[in-house]
Amino acid sequence: MGRYHTTGARSAQLAIVCWAAALAPTAAQEHEPYLGAPIHYEDAARTDSVALLLGAVARDERRYDEAEHLFTSALAMAKGIDDRLGQSFALSGLGDVALDRGDLDLARQHYIESHGLAVDLAAGESETTALIGLGIVAERQGDAEAAIEYFRNAYFLFRDMK
Repeated sequence: MGRYHTTGARSAQLAIVCWAAALAPTAAQEHEPYLGAPIHYEDAARTDSVALLLGAVARDERRYDEAEHLFTSALAMAKGIDDRLGQSFALSGLGDVALDRGDLDLARQHYIESHGLAVDLAAGESETTALIGLGIVAERQGDAEAAIEYFRNAYFLFRDMK
């Protein structure tokens, strides 16, 4: 079972890296996606996208230190190229890791910052993600009214995006 899981995770990582490599076949930057060889990418935006995707894989596999490192790297790269949407997604990823670790205050802080960026950009998907995170934090902190309001806002925002 453990071997199968590792193989599946490695396949998922390989698929993500192949997807990213196909988007940027010539390169100016390197990123080591834990597959043993550097992959070259055309620009930092592609690299921050790959870090976000690999961070999500690591989080799903409960490798929280690795996920935190990848989301933090994605955040730094996104800030470096003024990619505010990338920053918003990276902050939500960091919020998810903090939430999984039980650090509700840190999760809330990341989600609030992500939400603020998303609202400024009118980025519905990122805003919805942050609202759901804030709802989960509120629910876990025992604030049912706030949780319902966050979830309601996320629902209406998502519904209106379609």
